[in-house]
Amino acid sequence: MQNKILLTGATGFLGSHLLKRLIEAGADVLILVRETSNKERIKNLEGFSIFTINKQLSNIDALFEMYSIDTIIHVATEYGRDLPYSSVLESNVLLPIKLIESADKKKLNLFVNTDSFFSKFQDYSYLKEYIMSKNIFTDYLKSLSGIQVFNLQLEHIYGEFDSKTKFITSVMGKILVNEKSIKLTEGSQKRDFIYVLDVVDAYLVVLANKQVLGQYTEFEVGTGSSISVKDFVSKIHQIMDSKSDLLFGALVGRINEIKDSKANNLNLCKLGWKPKFTYETAIKRIVSLEK
Repeated sequence: MQNKILLTGATGFLGSHLLKRLIEAGADVLILVRETSNKERIKNLEGFSIFTINKQLSNIDALFEMYSIDTIIHVATEYGRDLPYSSVLESNVLLPIKLIESADKKKLNLFVNTDSFFSKFQDYSYLKEYIMSKNIFTDYLKSLSGIQVFNLQLEHIYGEFDSKTKFITSVMGKILVNEKSIKLTEGSQKRDFIYVLDVVDAYLVVLANKQVLGQYTEFEVGTGSSISVKDFVSKIHQIMDSKSDLLFGALVGRINEIKDSKANNLNLCKLGWKPKFTYETAIKRIVSLEK
């Protein structure tokens, strides 16, 4: 019997791209959704099963009674903007722990966790509750025995069908319509911007190599190099041949901003993974798909 993969966060930006690729790869996928989940991103996809968890998470035991699950890929996350810390803990800590606790330990072999580059910066005041919750859960994962764990620490992802409230998506939208002037911060902070399909490839690569990996393995997922936000936005502007005026420095930046972040992706590259998309090919693809 083919092993079944349980995927959380499948209706979100990264999760929907990952679901599509898993289906294309022939995986037997079950997605976990909430009663309030917006399924717009996956409405045209077929070839997967759906299980709806209730608000109290009280029907998780029934999930494992109904399905034999070999692998859990946890992509669902809560950043906690304008939400109480308890809501952040529920999504980022309580839900995945309950999944692991309720799973049949004789059948569950692998848990793939989605972490963030923010976790490397413990003193970063922005998204403090999110970072704390991620670190709590990764500490829990490191303590597990009997289940193989991969922790994927993702750098700054961008791509088609992301939330319009995200910085890069918002800026690209304004550049695309040639908004007369776009106010921005100085943009000196550097980030490792990585296209979403390259991130999806990283998940597929680690899944394919689980037999040669250890009990607990961390992967930093990014291009391995960083670029300033100013230079990245300027590249988007140039590639899209926009007439918008980019007003860098018109807005005040965040206090205690992370100056530079980039992935040490060596162990991922050793498995045969490497980014396939340049900034130009990725941006042109995003524009073509979102028109």
